[in-house]
Amino acid sequence: DWSYYVQVQFTDGRKIIGWPRHYSDTPEESALFLENAAWISQDGKPIDILGPGILITRNMPIESIMFLKGLPVTG
Repeated sequence: DWSYYVQVQFTDGRKIIGWPRHYSDTPEESALFLENAAWISQDGKPIDILGPGILITRNMPIESIMFLKGLPVTG
């Protein structure tokens, strides 16, 4: 059974990967909650985020989102 994870690229170059648990329905709210999340370091290695996940808001401008089929690559 495959899961679809997302990799988010922010406008400042940072990247994060996780499972999209919740997302907003309106552009005004612009929020995305990722479970089982990890930052992707500059050398491509994951840095796990402790806790249930991370809430991405419009204060963290997103450049792109990739939808990945398969299991996440976390440390």
